[in-house]
Order: sequence, then structure tokens, then C-alpha cells
Amino acid sequence: MRELILERVLESLGGIDIALLGLGAIALNLLEIRSRRNSEEIIRVRLGVDTSEEAREVFWRRASHLYPYLKVTGDHEELWRGEHELVVEAASVEAVRALAKPILESGKHFLILSLGALIGWDELEDLRARKLLSRLWVSGGAIGPLALHEFLKLLAPKNLELRTFKPPKALGLERSERVMLFSDDIEGAIKAFPKNVNVVAFLRTYFPDKRIGYQLWADPSLTRNRHVLRVGYDSGELEFHVSSDPTPQNPRTSLITAFSLYYDLLLIGVALKSGSGGMRDA
Repeated sequence: MRELILERVLESLGGIDIALLGLGAIALNLLEIRSRRNSEEIIRVRLGVDTSEEAREVFWRRASHLYPYLKVTGDHEELWRGEHELVVEAASVEAVRALAKPILESGKHFLILSLGALIGWDELEDLRARKLLSRLWVSGGAIGPLALHEFLKLLAPKNLELRTFKPPKALGLERSERVMLFSDDIEGAIKAFPKNVNVVAFLRTYFPDKRIGYQLWADPSLTRNRHVLRVGYDSGELEFHVSSDPTPQNPRTSLITAFSLYYDLLLIGVALKSGSGGMRDA
């Protein structure tokens, strides 16, 4: 119900023009969600950028009939030159670190999914000092949209614990039995599993001063990725489970990521049209 309200509000504000950085599974699933909800003119994709010619061709075939103004290219400079307000990243940690500065300096807003880029990134302090973080946004991806985590912040949690269970294939492994790959503070997981840290990096971004316990399991009995987050606060404890099939295009990516991203785009679109910012000085 709330997404319908957000869609109508964003539509009344004129919608939002976006560019997609990375045209793989997440971008393709986002297209499908938007088409299903008839929201092509609420969130308008004006630009798609990917260094892979195959990814560009697949995306063009799926999207060009929806957006006659769409441009698909391998030229990253279009990200800060194009006629869009927001760049949405679904590419890689390396892409975020290489392109965030020129995108933000151009006055564009930047929404990222590869949140591992924010951990141990030297340039982040420079971006903060120059007040550019007001245009940087983060998405919860596989663990749910921003609205859920804003609610968790209101609880002022005392402690947080995340357990992640994945099919071995999603981790690039072959295992015949369930095995715990990691159990420690979240910081160690970021270093040990840099390609599987978007969820843990999101929690660290949202709760920078909290110790966050983390376990990562490879479980061959699973066909879905599963996250269990336990939040302890003054008056009780909250635990919620998120389970999602991987995308057909990429076993490392949860289908729920595109749904979270769509909801985040509605929230951010309304926020931008009403003058709000992203991470600010967080």
C-alpha cells in the first residue's frame, strides 16, 4: 500500500531521471519490476553504462522499447554529463571507488549497492570534508529497503547480530555438508569475504559505533540466500528473517535486491524532489 502512495507522490512531483551503472542481473530485474508496476514514467532510465558489450546488448533489447530516449554506452563520462539526476550503481566496489568522486562533483546524486566500497576507503573522508556525502545514498539490497533500517535506528539498538546462510555455489564453493565459514565481528568478514559483504557493510554504515556479530554459513541444503538479523534494544529484542531466491542471471545476487532498490528509488525520488540529501556527514 505504501509503495502505491510513494508512486503517486513521486508522479505528482514529476518523476525522476536515473542512470544505471552496471547492466547485469539487478538492472534487468529492476526493469521487470517497473514494467510490472507500470511505473516507467515515474522512474525514467535515461542512461545505461556497462563495460561489457554483451551486457549492453542484452539491456538494450530489454529496455529500448520502454524508453525511446535511452542511451546505452560503455563510456563512464556520460555518468556525469547526462541528463539525469541520480546514478544507480549495481556494478562493483571498484566502480564505486573509481567513479564516485566525478559523479558527486558533477552535482549528480549517487545510490550505491556495492557498499563494501565504503569500508576502508581513504577518499571517503575527503568527500565528507567537501560536503559531497549529501548526494551519496546507500541501499539495503538483500536485507530490505532503507525504510526498514530507519526503523531499526529509531530503536537505538544495544547489540546486533547477523547470520547469513548461502548455497555454496553462491559463494563460489563446492561443499557437501553445512559449514560455518566465519564467526566474529563484522569487520573481519569485510576483510575475509570482500565479494559477499554488501549486507554487512550496510549495517556497518548504518550503525558505525556498534559491535555487530556476524556468522557466514555455506549450506548445500539451501536453494535460497537467507539472512537472520537479531537486534537487541532497551525494551526487548527483534529478530527478522530474509530469504530470497538468487537471480537466474547471477547466483551471487538475491532477487529481493531489485525489489529493495525499487522501493529505495521511490523514497529517494521523493526526498530529492523535496530537497533532502543522502549520507550527509554520517
